[in-house]
Amino acid sequence: MKKSVKSKVRLDIQAMRALAVMAVVIYHLWPHRLAGGFMGVDIFFVISGYLMTLSILKGVDKVKKEKKHRFKHSVSFLFAFYAKRIKRLAPAATVLLLAVLLAVFALGKLSVEQETSTQVIRSSLFVQNWYLADQAVDYLAHTKDATAVQHFWSLSVEEQFYMIWPLLLLVSGLLGWAIYKRAKRRFLKWGGRNLVFAAMTLFTAAAFIYGYFLTKSNPAAAYFVTPARIWELSLGGLIVFLPKIKHKDLQLLLPWLGVAMCLYSMFKLDAAGFPGWHALIPTIGAALIIYGASDSKYSVNRLSRFRPIQFLGDTSYSLYLWHWPLIILVPLFLGIDLQPTEVSYLWLKSLVLVASLVLAWLSYRFVETPARKLKLSTVRSWVLGVTCLILVLLPAQMIGSYASDYLKTGLAKMHNKALDDSEHCFGAKATLNTALCGNPYGKINTIYAQLSYQDLYETLIADYGWCRRTNIAFECELGDLKSDKKVLAIGNSHNQQLANAYNYMSKRLHIRISLITYYPWKNMRDNSADYNHEKVREKILRDIPKYDGVIFSHLENSWSFPQDGVDDFKEVLKVVRDNGKKVIYIQDVPYSGIGGGQLCLNHNLGCKTDKDYEGRDFLLRTLLRDKSIGRNEVIYTDKLFCDNKYCYSHIGGVPVYFNNDDVGNSHITATYSATMGEFFVKELRDRLSK
Repeated sequence: MKKSVKSKVRLDIQAMRALAVMAVVIYHLWPHRLAGGFMGVDIFFVISGYLMTLSILKGVDKVKKEKKHRFKHSVSFLFAFYAKRIKRLAPAATVLLLAVLLAVFALGKLSVEQETSTQVIRSSLFVQNWYLADQAVDYLAHTKDATAVQHFWSLSVEEQFYMIWPLLLLVSGLLGWAIYKRAKRRFLKWGGRNLVFAAMTLFTAAAFIYGYFLTKSNPAAAYFVTPARIWELSLGGLIVFLPKIKHKDLQLLLPWLGVAMCLYSMFKLDAAGFPGWHALIPTIGAALIIYGASDSKYSVNRLSRFRPIQFLGDTSYSLYLWHWPLIILVPLFLGIDLQPTEVSYLWLKSLVLVASLVLAWLSYRFVETPARKLKLSTVRSWVLGVTCLILVLLPAQMIGSYASDYLKTGLAKMHNKALDDSEHCFGAKATLNTALCGNPYGKINTIYAQLSYQDLYETLIADYGWCRRTNIAFECELGDLKSDKKVLAIGNSHNQQLANAYNYMSKRLHIRISLITYYPWKNMRDNSADYNHEKVREKILRDIPKYDGVIFSHLENSWSFPQDGVDDFKEVLKVVRDNGKKVIYIQDVPYSGIGGGQLCLNHNLGCKTDKDYEGRDFLLRTLLRDKSIGRNEVIYTDKLFCDNKYCYSHIGGVPVYFNNDDVGNSHITATYSATMGEFFVKELRDRLSK
């Protein structure tokens, strides 16, 4: 009995699974060692498309033999087909998702709980790929804020294909057979299966073309969305329709050529332009391996018989499930960053690899295999699937709701403390009261630290006048709207992020501030569709006479300003002075470094960066050097962020930066901006009253 079962397993396909899953695992652990390892997923797609199409066509052939009630038999076949998929996939996926939920709950990081719960729900419903596409996630960028279930995107693509493909094949197969039966004596030479092959070939070509052009316009979405990836699975399905190769040498050569193409894609290709046409190399390579299927002495099959390769092939599904959560969660529990360099934590990465293999074997041995051997009717298999879904959805919803409510409540408390004048040691206010508060730099409140993602710099956390987006800029009126003293604040997002500080200050000084979040000077980042610096320039220069002074605040690293941008800035300064208005220049917020925002809490990355990094204060230093601005016109904000040597991501128990990515961030949280208001009151009271 065992021999008969084993004979049905194609060793070459098991070896392909082993190659594909190890490529993905190695890529995730050592991305620069195997730049194209992520293409193992594409090999999986081809294999899945082939095996599923083979199974479906066998079912279609059985349905065609039925003389009566073909529709009923078709529906019965489809339900039975999906029932087998449920038994094969659902139990192992359920165990993994529940383990991830338990792990993130034990971790106790609210933002991780919230996002992971959201993605667990989408993963269990097999729509994770659409969620990631909508969130504009770049899977190939190795972002450090990925969740432990992000890899479910590929399973989602497969499951969506499984829902569509059987229906397409069944309907087209029956139609092709009916057309052939009625028309073959008149003019039709092809059989019904050939008609299906032609239709599916056109479908595959159309899907590839769509994916190719989507890659050019939106590569992040093209990586995830089903219409752009479905051709890889249907390509595997087309192999079933091809006639068997009769030439022995060709049958031997094609699989080896396929192996070479797969290895080439893994070692020589990278993320650039993927999927696009680059995906043709691993997918066609995989198709050639499957299509050749030779038992010759020199065939690929000979290598496929090694027990370790077959072990990896057998456990490939479970290994794919378990390796990624370990890569994400282990560093979070240990408070480290697993991927700063290729040699970092080599011992830990090796342990993660071993642990992944052990958990894969346990999952295969005690979950996958017993579930597959269960003798369940179609109805009971569907009940099993619904039960698994409920087992995941309920705790995911509970954990997500708990984290969301806790974060919402914590954010409200943090905002209230920022506006409370009796809180002298909170956030930036602590830097003004060191005698009372002690050293505030690097002081972290672990609850508030988890709120940085939600505390967006655009958020206005106190009563303000109004904000609106026009066709040329984003504008706000802040402070005392009845005041006759009016000040214009211009700049980019580094000006907008100070809105809460401006609002606090202007109310206490009885000033009205007009904030414009675009700038009237040239900039290397002038590439947004709704930006027109000439129109902004025209408006600001026209309106300057209405104001008593102008505040300038802008991202000013050296890469932001071309020389003509600096010259433009000087011209605006001249117009302000020619109109007899006060000039106030606010020193830019320092760059957080990779350790800023939520990552500081998640990975304990030091929460600080060097104070004097290359390119900092480029515009300010240029203007001071050229005497275009005087030191008495500058508000130096260094003490709000830095001591004598470092600038910090947490000060006075408040997260300074709202978010962070692989290249750092310089946008502050709404809360920290509000706590800067007291500093601005002291700095601007005398300047604006003169």
